[in-house]
Amino acid sequence: MKNMLALLIIFTCVSGFAAQNKIERCQVERVFYSNYFEESLSVSEYPNFSISKIGNNYIVSVGSYADFETKNGDSITATAYVNGEMLYLFNYKDQTDKFQFTTHKVQYYNEESSDYVKEKLGVLLVQEDSDNQNFWLPVASFKCK
Repeated sequence: MKNMLALLIIFTCVSGFAAQNKIERCQVERVFYSNYFEESLSVSEYPNFSISKIGNNYIVSVGSYADFETKNGDSITATAYVNGEMLYLFNYKDQTDKFQFTTHKVQYYNEESSDYVKEKLGVLLVQEDSDNQNFWLPVASFKCK
């Protein structure tokens, strides 16, 4: 009986980890508006940004800031576009500030290496004043994998 219980616990843990799907994994390239996340998002100390999906739940991780999670009632929506660009809109359930994260693929010619470089870039925007629906402040830019 103890062996069956141990196997059930191990299987539950392993299947929980296997179900997590990292949709976006990015590193901060530049912080434009450091007032919002203060020291929770930076180029050197807390440069990670990721969006994951576990089952039907999305999780947005911004540096060392508290995660946005749909299972906690936070709002996270994802929209895919034909050219591979993505748009994510998210906010905490109890706050009026809204966030927007977009990704896009770029290709440019590097003259030094005489080669084309393909990259996936992202930008994080915040809308602090919900009364002004058209004004988004750039928070940071990212290089994504």
